[in-house]
Amino acid sequence: MHFAGDVTLRLARKLIYKFAVNKYAKGFDPNFYLSHYDDLKNIRGKGSALKHYINHGRHEGRYINEDDFLKNGMKSDSVSRDSFDVSAYKFYNKDLAKRFETEEEFFLHYIRHGKKEGRIASFPEDEDTGYILSDEEKWRSIFCSSDFIAWCGEYIEKVPSSREEALDLFHSIGIDNIYPLNFEYAFDVKFSRENNTLPDHNHKSDQELYRAWLAEGFPANVPPNERVFLASYLGGFPYPLLFDWQTFIRRHGLSISTTRSQALIVLFNAPVRRIIRSIDLMGQDSSWLLDRIARRALVLGDHRKAVALFTQVTTLAPSAESLCLLGDAYRELGAFGEALEAYTASIAIGGAPIWSFCHAADIHVSRKEFTEAFDVLRKAWPHWRQKVEFSRKLLEVTQLYFDHRSRPDLRPLPTNRWPKLPA
Repeated sequence: MHFAGDVTLRLARKLIYKFAVNKYAKGFDPNFYLSHYDDLKNIRGKGSALKHYINHGRHEGRYINEDDFLKNGMKSDSVSRDSFDVSAYKFYNKDLAKRFETEEEFFLHYIRHGKKEGRIASFPEDEDTGYILSDEEKWRSIFCSSDFIAWCGEYIEKVPSSREEALDLFHSIGIDNIYPLNFEYAFDVKFSRENNTLPDHNHKSDQELYRAWLAEGFPANVPPNERVFLASYLGGFPYPLLFDWQTFIRRHGLSISTTRSQALIVLFNAPVRRIIRSIDLMGQDSSWLLDRIARRALVLGDHRKAVALFTQVTTLAPSAESLCLLGDAYRELGAFGEALEAYTASIAIGGAPIWSFCHAADIHVSRKEFTEAFDVLRKAWPHWRQKVEFSRKLLEVTQLYFDHRSRPDLRPLPTNRWPKLPA
């Protein structure tokens, strides 16, 4: 229950904020502003962010929102397409390869987060020649001598003693025998042909197709095999063999030339109703596959789809992690009550992720339920006390508790000074 004065004050603050944005900072995005600039991490709340921008940021040339950064920030921040190599970014940042698929997604992540995080976005100079590699030779950067030797060691007379010798051997016999650059990027001729990943070369011999992928496909981010192709969908896991993809393409009227990889992508991108109707085609992999689809929906920001599918997952095979992710999806929708229920259920199962505890504590704190928040963190203590995230959360909740207790409006008032409730 809110006092009339509190409601009036909040309304006044909203009107003042709106007026200030329209007059001094059109298009201002407080979330972008605070996340983009590391030196503003101690500023809390959109009102404080706006105040900083008006008083300082606009005079310092800070960007007002992401569109402003994308439009004007590239040159001044030395970030451009020319300095970004999607193949390198994908190869050196495996966690992102499991989340993103297109070059645009990787590039946007780099300019939003990756550059500040110090992520590698280009291949280094060739360690043998000292020169920057041309597109046709970028594959040399990911060549792994030990993987190559492990793959073909029994077929060669002399084991190479250096990376340079291994590269020479790869040139002389490796390409003709379709030996891999490394285990992860092993070239699958059948996959390439079936999915027509190199349409201008699909009619050529296996060896010429492999050469085309090395020279053209790899620098263009063309996947060499199914696992790499589906990494952003399956998180690096192998194809779910129990998925009846052939019945799936017939049931949904897809072309008979649709491959199993393409059918799986159609399933991932389908609306919830169609996915649920296809559970009978997933076999014993159903709960795992639904979980993967829900995770991708969560990453892509389709939170309603994520909620629907994680709800189905927790019905079929509840786990602490899936319940935590269900809570995350609810939280993104602003459904904090349902999110708290999911986090609480995750904690009750046992083995819950640290974020189940942290996010549950956050919701309790937002409700000024500090006793409940500390109770959640007390449960987390035996499992996560050595994690820095737990220490930070405990410190944050403690500080907010003391701030809350020191507020003047929480001190006892004489009975004749209690504010009147609204009529």
